[in-house]
Amino acid sequence: MSTQPLIKKAIAYVTNKDKLMVFTHTDFPEAGVQVPAGTVEESEEPSDAVLREIYEESGVKGVRIIELLGIYQYNMTPYRNEIQERYVYHLELT
Repeated sequence: MSTQPLIKKAIAYVTNKDKLMVFTHTDFPEAGVQVPAGTVEESEEPSDAVLREIYEESGVKGVRIIELLGIYQYNMTPYRNEIQERYVYHLELT
């Protein structure tokens, strides 16, 4: 019996008044419209990771964390052999 690794992910809901930041990957349009998100690196706090991911995916640095909305686990089977622990944040443009 194999054990599924636990991978931490940071997910960003960035707002500006009544607008939500979303994007599509030009290299992977089949992925659809997304919010910024990504893997939390080893020894990185999820709150730091969410800011890094926003910058990497959008180039935007002017954001601030409003609150951690929640943490939950998601089983990625059958897509890949991992459990994701997802940290979901609300941020706003500054």
